[in-house]
Amino acid sequence: MRLRTSLAVCSSALIALVLSGPILAQTATGDSTQTALSAKTWLGKEQEIEQFLKTAEIVRSEKISLGVTAPERIYFAPGGPAESAAWHDLAPGMHKGFWDSYKGDVAAYEVDKVLGLHMVPPTVERRYKDNLGSVSFWVPGTAMPGQPLGSTRMWKDIPPGQVPKGMDWDRQVMRMKMLDLLIANTDRNAGNLLIDQAGNLILIDHTRAFTTQNNFNNISKVSRVDAELWDKIKALNLDGLQAALGKILGKKEIESILKRRDKMQEEIDKLIKDMGEAAVMVR
Repeated sequence: MRLRTSLAVCSSALIALVLSGPILAQTATGDSTQTALSAKTWLGKEQEIEQFLKTAEIVRSEKISLGVTAPERIYFAPGGPAESAAWHDLAPGMHKGFWDSYKGDVAAYEVDKVLGLHMVPPTVERRYKDNLGSVSFWVPGTAMPGQPLGSTRMWKDIPPGQVPKGMDWDRQVMRMKMLDLLIANTDRNAGNLLIDQAGNLILIDHTRAFTTQNNFNNISKVSRVDAELWDKIKALNLDGLQAALGKILGKKEIESILKRRDKMQEEIDKLIKDMGEAAVMVR
């Protein structure tokens, strides 16, 4: 799903809303502890859900009346670990003046796994209606356009001013920006960011990522860096990325990930030189 709404991604937090959702998590506010609900129901069940998304019977589908890439919501026969999923069959190429490919959705999930982010829902490649495309786990509590808001909302639907502060949220925003720089995601906007009741930032729609561009045009740059994630990014190598992404991306696209990583190193080195390591690296 995509809404072409520009977003200056900030490092402030969004308030945990009083909504419903499937998994309990604990969040602290002042001296009190309240129970919030996480929509990351795929955690710990990734392999099971991936296999289900690849093979489960699809009983029906419906168009999603939002965005310009014409995704669909597909529904599975009951009883499995996923009720539904988002389906994209954008063949690699130019679409309405922009490069788009369903493969970006699949590759973003694979990179998320390599880096241990747990921010991108399970996404696999599958054939449906005689086309290859991406099948992405439908995050629980996310309503269809035009329906009442659920427990998981797009950033664009969060009322202004509901922005509690906190390092956990700031760290999530840092990680999102670092991922977008690494994969050349030029289309991060308020319509492809989900926030659940527990304050989790969930990243969807990466069809414009993983081109061979090695500049950071139209991508939000970082001013602070999550040190743990940066260590994982620095450890990436061609063989490891080829093993994770070789079935979905070409060699040039994979090599470009490492070229952008090296450019990120240059930018981070400049920040540290200007501001000092303590002001840049968050540990």
